[in-house]
Amino acid sequence: MAVGNLSAVEVATLAGVSPRLATSLLTGRSGRPVRRISPDAARALLALTASDARAVRTRQVPAEEFRQRLRRLQSRGWDRSALAEQLGVATGDLVTLADARTSWCSALLAIRLVALARAATGPDSSAEPAPVAA
Repeated sequence: MAVGNLSAVEVATLAGVSPRLATSLLTGRSGRPVRRISPDAARALLALTASDARAVRTRQVPAEEFRQRLRRLQSRGWDRSALAEQLGVATGDLVTLADARTSWCSALLAIRLVALARAATGPDSSAEPAPVAA
């Protein structure tokens, strides 16, 4: 998290594990430390390297899937200004992503869109695969 300046939810999304799991590992469950997690989740989290965490800030990923996620969020009532603030990006970045001619977007924006979409739609969406391959 520190190397890439990523939140627990962003790390979880990058690893393809539940954001709730990542948060529980940091804060515990009901104030108690988490003692066991699934082997698959542990492997996914341990597979992330410092290079993976750093790369999300500079790597570009195909934009189409994330443009669709952006449209779904907007169809649920999010306006671009609120989305930009929530995602920690400039409104212009979302305008660029929404443009059908845009082929690529930053991996960090992609991860943040997935994390926000999961939070907005509830726990069922946490089973989605990771948005960007390491």
